Formats: sequence, C-alpha cells, structure tokens
Amino acid sequence: MAGLDPVPWVVVSDGCSTAPYSDFGARIIASSVVPYLHLQDKDAFCHSVLVEAVARCRTLGLPQNSISATLMCIALDEHYFRVKCIGDGIIATLTNDGTFAFHEIRFRHNAPFYLYYEFNEQLKSGYLERFGHIYSIHSTDNEDSWKSERKINQHKITCEEFNFARKDYKMVAVMSDGVSSFFKNVSQGTGRVSESAETKDIVTELLSFKGYAGEFVQRRMNKAMQTLKDDGYKNSDDVAVGAIVI
Repeated sequence: MAGLDPVPWVVVSDGCSTAPYSDFGARIIASSVVPYLHLQDKDAFCHSVLVEAVARCRTLGLPQNSISATLMCIALDEHYFRVKCIGDGIIATLTNDGTFAFHEIRFRHNAPFYLYYEFNEQLKSGYLERFGHIYSIHSTDNEDSWKSERKINQHKITCEEFNFARKDYKMVAVMSDGVSSFFKNVSQGTGRVSESAETKDIVTELLSFKGYAGEFVQRRMNKAMQTLKDDGYKNSDDVAVGAIVI
C-alpha cells in the first residue's frame, strides 16, 4: 500500500502462512497503519495500530490471530524517512552520494515476532518460551558487512525504528523476507542441488529503477522477477516491495 496523505508513505505486510486468513490479516495490519502515520513515538504508534487492527478483525468476524503478520512502513516528513519494522524483512537505502546499504532483520527458527503477540502477556510469553528473546540485524553496504543482536523485552513493544535524514538520502525501501528466498538448481557431480542467491544481488535487481513515473515499483518488480526467472532463479516465499524516492 502507498499514499501521499498526510505525508508520502508506503506499507508492506507479510502474513504468517500458518495463521488462518493471514492474507486478509496482512491487509488489515497495513490499512490500520494509515491513521497513525503522524505518530513518531513508536510505542504509541504500535499500540494504536494493534488496537485498530483487532477492532477491524472483530468487525469483519475474523479470528484475532489472522493479524499474525509483519509490518514495515516508511513515512517521509520534512526532515526524515521514518521507518518502523515489526517482524522480519529488509530495509534498503541509497544516499545522494551513491552509497547503497541494506539491513535484514532475522528471527531464530524463521519465526518472526508479530505485533499480534503484543495483544496480551500470555501470547508474548508463549512466543518467548518457544523461540527465545534474541533476533538480529544483518547489514551490508558498498564496503562492509556487520551484524547486531537485539533482545525482545517482555515489558516493551518490539519495534525497530530507523530515521534516515532526508537531506542525505535519495531512496528508502522496505521488503518482505521473501527477498531472501531465491534459489536456483545447479549441477553438482552427477546430480543437481539448490543454491541460494545472494540477498544483496536480489535486492539490487529489485531496486534498479529505470524511472520514477507512475507505478515505478510495480514496473520494476515485474521486470526483475522475469529477469530472475530467465536466469534460473525461483523464490519459495512471497516478495513484497515498497519504496520512496526523492
């Protein structure tokens, strides 16, 4: 989803494959963001989105766990690209001087922490007992790669926040973790094996915009997915991309 009111914004949400009606739930999460884009405090933002999403589930008669979905959004104000992320996914940036970087949020056992788990203490405790408190951010730029670890706090909302200065950056994008699911089958000995693609290569292909008029992200996605297919790559998870370019 994307829009220009009250500021330029994009939202990406990826539903949990094992949760009922999570396709609808991801759309509910994404649409619930829009009324609260003006909130800069991440705790107030996340709480408001969660309350809104749960209320919409009730109105539609959907189970509450249908909103087990990730959330990544960008809002561009006068000074910053303001990015908020709940769950796994990728944030990519391009500075005015051409420095490209991306930050991939990963959770252990491929089990992202969803905003839905903040609904009550029992849900959150159940997740922490099963999957632990630690998740990580893997970052790469033109010259280096590094990793940082984060800890889920039982008593605070888990939300990653990035603020990129508008005067220094040309583009900020958010992507679902499906970007990391590309692979190709290659010959090895007398058989064939699956070989994972480099995430940086996939991100670069998806964000190689040729122009910025109209639905430029959708055009690039269509072209990139065809190029990757022609090169023998397949993806095992859904891919969603949203970007703001100035």
